[in-house]
Order: sequence, then structure tokens, then C-alpha cells
Amino acid sequence: MGTAPSRPAPDFTEKRRVQVAMAAQAKDLADSLATLDMNAVATSRNGSLERALLEDWEYVAAKDPVISLSRTILSHTEISTSLLKRTPVVNDTFVFNTALPFIPQPITNQQSSGRCWLFSSTNVLRYTIAQHPGLGLAPDAKFQLSQSYLFFYDKLEKSNYYLENSIELADKGLDDRLVQYLSAAPLNDGGQWDMVVNLLERYGVVPQPIYPESYSSSNSGRMDLLLTTKLREHALRLRKLDQALRETEWHVNLVNQDKVDQATEARLGVLRKKKEDFLREIYTMLTVCLGVPPSPTEKFTWEYFDKDKKARSWTGTPVEFYKAFAEGAKNKPTDAFSLINDPRNAYDALYTVDRLGNVWGGKPVRYVNTTSERMKQAVVQVFYPLYHIALCSP
Repeated sequence: MGTAPSRPAPDFTEKRRVQVAMAAQAKDLADSLATLDMNAVATSRNGSLERALLEDWEYVAAKDPVISLSRTILSHTEISTSLLKRTPVVNDTFVFNTALPFIPQPITNQQSSGRCWLFSSTNVLRYTIAQHPGLGLAPDAKFQLSQSYLFFYDKLEKSNYYLENSIELADKGLDDRLVQYLSAAPLNDGGQWDMVVNLLERYGVVPQPIYPESYSSSNSGRMDLLLTTKLREHALRLRKLDQALRETEWHVNLVNQDKVDQATEARLGVLRKKKEDFLREIYTMLTVCLGVPPSPTEKFTWEYFDKDKKARSWTGTPVEFYKAFAEGAKNKPTDAFSLINDPRNAYDALYTVDRLGNVWGGKPVRYVNTTSERMKQAVVQVFYPLYHIALCSP
């Protein structure tokens, strides 16, 4: 708890909370309609942006001292930092009466990227790894896992996942809603807990010094744009190849002989060989942007200082590092599952999202829907770091 005194939570049921929120929204809409001038006439009758409007807006803004000061300051500085009030920063010192006994450093920062899920998951893992007696780290040791290592392989796996979906849906039109949805952001930075587990089980994990940050891992927007453009191109080429293969004589003959499964298997073999050629290009682009990562089965040597300030080292593969230090009997990643709070659907039920994932053939993304009250109770009862992702609206 912070410096502010705790207040008891309102005794609302989940349904009642939704009703209160909806009522508040309805009131805001009614208030805005009540003040609406129905006789007002727009400056522009045809909907275009008239010069007179700009002149009027600037005339009003130029006379406002607050706007004038804001223009002077915010055109030269970072907006969120400049608008931060000093008093709340001084008052909220983040002193808690309950703290974890082992707090690795430093506080991590995902920078200008969408890797919140990877930072959250690696922070949960490092809490377990840092306390492993085999490493002998101090309670405040400067130690973190490489988020970029998992980021690299997630991008590569998502590329394969998208192209496999493109092959499966090649008979659908380009205007098909599912095809359009999957093509909108085929390898964005985001992810889910089950997707983290897929990566850990397949690729392991490494300390950050073994595969440190790069410019594009901390500022992923431009790299994502290039990769997305290239993947869409590859998907189109696979669709065209699929159509051409269906029209070949050997494919038509097999289908006419009721050997549909044999025709499908042969066609998929050709498509997947071409897909692998495309993925080689994606892999090369990723190594250019992020650097060449260790292979999951490639041995590395990590040197560090233990709690007695003595130099130590550990040698092994990323998968061995994960198995040795993160897959303990307690807090095992594969045993964990995700809780969600979705009042629109029934509670105490298991949900998934169709075609959401990163590793083709890997662990599906699943959620258990529960009330917000039960979710709070789970957080209080489990006294170790929790993987937490919040969906935020601007």
C-alpha cells in the first residue's frame, strides 16, 4: 500500500458495476444533447475546411495565455514529462508496508515498443531465477533476462503462423473478413501468457548481456512496418501459387481419382517449401534489425558477480538455462493460466480466440473468465510477482 490511506471497496456486484457505468455514460450523453444549440449554423455549408475557421481559431488561441505558454514549452520538450506535476511526485514516494523479500534490479523499460507482455513475463521469471541457489545472486542484484531474445523468435514464429494461416485460407477471397483481419497486423509486438510459454518451451531464455537491446527492439515501429509489408507480399504469392497448383494436371487427376488427401498433401508440400524460402528472408531481416540471437541449442557463457562479489560463470544452452533455473517445482510457467474479467460472457468458463497464437501447432491461447473480485483475491493470496496485462483505452 502507498502513502494514501486505504479505503474499503464499494460493495457492488459485477452486474451492478456495469449498470452504474452505463448509466453514467447515458447521463453524459443526455447532458451534452441538452446544451446543443439546434439553431447553430456551420461556417462551411459544404463540409470543407474554410480558411475563415482557421483564422477564427487562431485569433481565440493567440489571446489565451495558457495556450501561449504551452506552445512555448511543449514544442521543445516531451509532452508527458513537461505536464507532470511536481507535488504528486513528491507526495507519492512508493513506500509500501509489504514488499517482496527478493527484488532484482533494475526496473525494466520496454521503450517505444509493444513488448509489455514479454517484459511482464521475464520479470516474473527473473524473480524465480534470481533466487536460485545455483546462481547465488544477491537480493538486489542487477540482473534481467533478455526480452529481445524472445522478441526475435516471437517475430519469426508469428511470421510462420501468418503464412500457415494464409495457406489454409488460400481458397478464401482477399475481401474475406478473416483474411483481412489476419493481414491487418500479422506480427505485431503484442502477445499473451500462453504465447510466452510456447517461446520458453521451444527456445528457452538467456540473461540480457547474452543478447542485449538493439535500436529496433526498443523502437520497433519501422521494423514492424517493413516486416508486415514483406509478409503480405509473401502471403499473396503463396495464394497465387496455391491456385496454380490446383489447376495443374497432376492435381486435377488426383482429385478426379478421389485421391483428395494425396493431392492436398502434395500441394501443401510445395507451398511449405516456398514458405520456407520466404521465411529465410524474414529471418535475415530480423537479424539485420535485432542482431543474430543464440540458437536454442547453442552453448553460451554468462559471467556475473554473486552475492559475495565473486566472479562466477555459467555455461549452457538457452533451453538448458530455462530448464535449470526457471522450471522449478514452484511457479512453473507451464502450470500457470490466464484470468480475464469479461462481464459480457459467462464466468467460470474457459475461452479462447480463434487463430490467435505465435507458434504453429503450439499451446493454444486460453483464458478463464472470472469476476474482478475473485481476481483481486487471487492477487492477494499469491505472494509473488504476477504476469499482468491490462487493456487500456486512450
